[in-house]
Amino acid sequence: MRWSLVLIIAAASLALSACVRPVSDHTPTPIVIPPQPPASVKINLLKTVNITTETEGGSARPEIVATADRVFVLYLGNISKGGDRFFGLKIFDREMSYTIISKTMVSTTSQYGGPTDIRVASDGQHLYAFYETHKPTSPTTGTTYLWGAKYTLDDNFDRVAYTAAPIASSKPMAELQDGGELLDDPAPPL
Repeated sequence: MRWSLVLIIAAASLALSACVRPVSDHTPTPIVIPPQPPASVKINLLKTVNITTETEGGSARPEIVATADRVFVLYLGNISKGGDRFFGLKIFDREMSYTIISKTMVSTTSQYGGPTDIRVASDGQHLYAFYETHKPTSPTTGTTYLWGAKYTLDDNFDRVAYTAAPIASSKPMAELQDGGELLDDPAPPL
């Protein structure tokens, strides 16, 4: 048994040494990948659901999390009326046939301004939201704030944790040189 193992190792060593040349003599063989036909991706529209109407001020930037029996939609609301934007929530049944609950999560305040952008993630039990607010400090300048919150993924959508003060603040991207953005998108914390 011992000799057969030695012979196998010796044979493997000879085979390997025959394949390996010194670095100076080795020119790598280019890898040629044959052309492939373009992939065909098809997305079928299942259903269109209006989150808000124009009379409600419209909506933008929806973030969606789905569980086995609910669809949670967070969105920037009151975008067409100007003024007091908010982050709203609508919880739908799994087919998105009816709204179970609708509520405002974040409102415009005099201290930190109005909501501008939101990103969410989920672990199946909770929804984690990172969002921005923007407060104008003059007609051409302002301050942007980053916040975070954690909510239960159920019909109550209770807030179970949040930042009482901003995580970070910065001038808005439009006021800074390229690369000077400290805070422009709440996506990186996710």
